[in-house]
Amino acid sequence: MESAPALARLPSAAISFDWPCNRHQTGWMDFMALNNNIVAVDHEGRTLLYDCASRAIRAMPQKSLAARPGRPRGFSDPEEWHWRPSKYEYEPEEAANPYAVSSYTVVGDSQIWISTLAGGTFSYDTASGIWSKAPVAVLLPFRGRAEYVPELGLWFGFSPEDEQLCAADLSLTQPLAHKLWEDSPPPESCFLRASHLLPLGSGKLCVARVFEKTERGKLLPSGYTKAERFAVLSGVEVFRAAGVEGYR
Repeated sequence: MESAPALARLPSAAISFDWPCNRHQTGWMDFMALNNNIVAVDHEGRTLLYDCASRAIRAMPQKSLAARPGRPRGFSDPEEWHWRPSKYEYEPEEAANPYAVSSYTVVGDSQIWISTLAGGTFSYDTASGIWSKAPVAVLLPFRGRAEYVPELGLWFGFSPEDEQLCAADLSLTQPLAHKLWEDSPPPESCFLRASHLLPLGSGKLCVARVFEKTERGKLLPSGYTKAERFAVLSGVEVFRAAGVEGYR
């Protein structure tokens, strides 16, 4: 019988990004890989580029609404970083929030597939700047972002109903998500706030889940319940099961 993996703490962070607005205000920050660098964009379009080799930070031009990033040629020349507007050309059917994006992912070298709750699934070609209907007949079977793992030829993400790790083949006209395993429910007073997935290569994945633990009956002066947030990282290796169709 295999022993349970030992719990361990991560090493000290090389860099930390603080919350981009005042506490208890609505905001967010997204991170993208660019070669060996990291691009950070917040809810107001403020953009930073962090060079991992030199450990230097450079402010980039601010993003405007309804825009997508162009490709900078190098960290040493920030003037070549620019944002290009992208017009959304499809009008989805009426719904409570018809433009809400339910899931999205990268397909091939230049396509971004996006599913909206009422409009279906569309493909945006980053090379030509053209929108088109994606060659799938259903919404992408994930919640939020899905990641392609080339070693397995599958896309991985979280199921829309309960955020369990699952996989699907988007080369099919009607892709179905297959759950890989069921996570145990969180302890009492702990609530799942976010789930993230990071491919590590060779069929290995890192699953990061952010939980919030509240202390009932203890209120801060502001009126908020006292809460603590923490992250749990899990390593997952996916491989084809011997003698059966599918993965585990």
